Amino acid sequence: MSEKFDKTMGIPEDHIGGHFEWEVVPNCSCGKIKRAVEEQYFFVSNTIIGDYNQFYLMPLAANGSLVHSGGVPILNCPFCGERIKGRKLSSKG
Repeated sequence: MSEKFDKTMGIPEDHIGGHFEWEVVPNCSCGKIKRAVEEQYFFVSNTIIGDYNQFYLMPLAANGSLVHSGGVPILNCPFCGERIKGRKLSSKG
């Protein structure tokens, strides 16, 4: 993901796949959710809900503007429907 995209979209670097490590790697029956984060289609917030980080997407309108500036939460894998259970490794000691 380019630095310009990061700044334009307002996505914190540590929400973007490749900029953090997993404590609990997200896994589901189709195996696509982890790859979607790595390919930067979905992002991972620092917010913890239950025991897992909140996943979200940033949909764009036809003119390239954000549809919702805070992103759209994803609770279940959009590919297989299973609950997403993934947790980033905390950088805080």
